Amino acid sequence: MAATNPPESKTPPSQQPSKSSQTSQGASRPPVVTLPPDTKAYPPPNVPRSAATTNKDMAYLQGLQQGGLPISASGTIELGIGRSICGELAHGSKVEDMKPLLMSAGSLAGSLSGSKLTGDQIADLYLASAKDHLC
Repeated sequence: MAATNPPESKTPPSQQPSKSSQTSQGASRPPVVTLPPDTKAYPPPNVPRSAATTNKDMAYLQGLQQGGLPISASGTIELGIGRSICGELAHGSKVEDMKPLLMSAGSLAGSLSGSKLTGDQIADLYLASAKDHLC
């Protein structure tokens, strides 16, 4: 029995779906898009300021920055971490219990910002700056 070839498509090649954009069932999927890195995120020229940023917030962010951690463009993540530390301390949580999570967050922050600090060092910096300025 002779093998038969599928019929030729009359659609120009530029308009035909690529084989890589089809799943094994033949359904189309959106192409993968690679976004450029946010070049504005690290390091900002100054500590971020907004109408909602208090003097305590500013002091906390400056403490992080002076400790060697570049602050994100908005400072929102860092402020969220600091406020969470204060909330946990106010509810009686122990620093030892918070430290593993802060080390993970610190490792990620250090990696994203290009900081030379370790996750442990950044965790200590979060704790010290929060205790000194936010709590």
